[in-house]
Amino acid sequence: MNEINFLNIDLDMESDSDITPIVAFWGERISVNRLECQDGIWYGSFETWEEEENTIITIYHDLVTNLSPELRWVWNQARKRDFDFGYEGGDIPKSFHSRLSLESISKLTEIKGSVTITIYPAST
Repeated sequence: MNEINFLNIDLDMESDSDITPIVAFWGERISVNRLECQDGIWYGSFETWEEEENTIITIYHDLVTNLSPELRWVWNQARKRDFDFGYEGGDIPKSFHSRLSLESISKLTEIKGSVTITIYPAST
């Protein structure tokens, strides 16, 4: 039997503006999974090294709220600021709960983030 697990929260961005200055500002506080421009659209996918949902949201919130006004403008202009919660599916437990605090929900709203839930098949 495979156990259901929370994996991580990826931050996925799409923007008409170059997002590399934001990534440079964040530096080693994030792991860069993707950073490229295709047909004039910038794509980025990032993650943190934390393991708990609310802690990860706090880190992302701090990263965004500490941007300079110029970088915050780039952030606000992005067409996608998606926080993708990743889970590995499984057979146990019978039900699985992942709780996001009201404070974390407020933080995501403040930084104009949307939420996606991705459930991956269980490892075999």
